[in-house]
Amino acid sequence: MELLDWAGSYWPYDEAEEADRKALVQLLEARKKNSLSLYKRENLTAHVTVSCWIVNARRNHTLLGFHNLYKHWGWFGGHADGETDLVAVARKEAAEECGLQSMKLLADEPVDFCILGVGAHYKNQMQVPAHLHLNFTYLFEADEHEFIRPKPDENKAVSWIANERLLAVTNEEATAPVYKRIMEKVKERKL
Repeated sequence: MELLDWAGSYWPYDEAEEADRKALVQLLEARKKNSLSLYKRENLTAHVTVSCWIVNARRNHTLLGFHNLYKHWGWFGGHADGETDLVAVARKEAAEECGLQSMKLLADEPVDFCILGVGAHYKNQMQVPAHLHLNFTYLFEADEHEFIRPKPDENKAVSWIANERLLAVTNEEATAPVYKRIMEKVKERKL
């Protein structure tokens, strides 16, 4: 996906998504002057990440993992790490983090885009500076009876969460508004 083309034609859902879209355009335009790719986490300022929003066929449950790092329930995802096929990254991350092998992509385009701030932290014996995640979320449907399992180094549990309980169990301040927005989009668009 060519991000600048996508950002120029994307129709934001609300003011927060529009502000993030504008920031992405500014970053992409600045990137033209800098050869460091936004698709690689070596870009210490901002880089592309991908998330999976996985719903059941009735759209009344969402699959979440209890993340070791953040200590809360949340979506699955990860860094693009140089890959520009973001749907492939989303599928790979879901397979790794919850064991799902059969997922149906419900829309070719991301269901949501946001810029998330990441605080400075220590990972893999290295200090990581505060930076931005340019996060693209893709919507998938999966069979809630398919075998799922946690990935112990990333999450300690995976579970289908009823949508009416989802915001109560995802108590992370930065992503809760994004989760609410995605659930509203799924409901409104009847995806």
